[in-house]
Amino acid sequence: MSDLTVTSDVSSMLVFPTSPISGGGVSFRLARRPDGVQLVVAFTTVERLGEVMGPRQGWTRCCAGAAHAMLEPLGITQICVDPELVVVPLSAARASA
Repeated sequence: MSDLTVTSDVSSMLVFPTSPISGGGVSFRLARRPDGVQLVVAFTTVERLGEVMGPRQGWTRCCAGAAHAMLEPLGITQICVDPELVVVPLSAARASA
């Protein structure tokens, strides 16, 4: 897909959307490309994340290298930076309403 920007700059600081998990932690929000490949979404600014995912979306700052190190063992090797649209599954949208 030509409209995805996948970063290979491991030093760049990015803003990752997160979801709360038990014990007070958070997990990165994951996504899938149309071909089924799983990836993580990130943004260059908090404002950009809010524009795309809404102002109530949780987030954390993390460098791309650390995100790669955490997610690669799970088979997730791509970070999509500043997507224009993120579609939330209907079940997740109902849970946050």
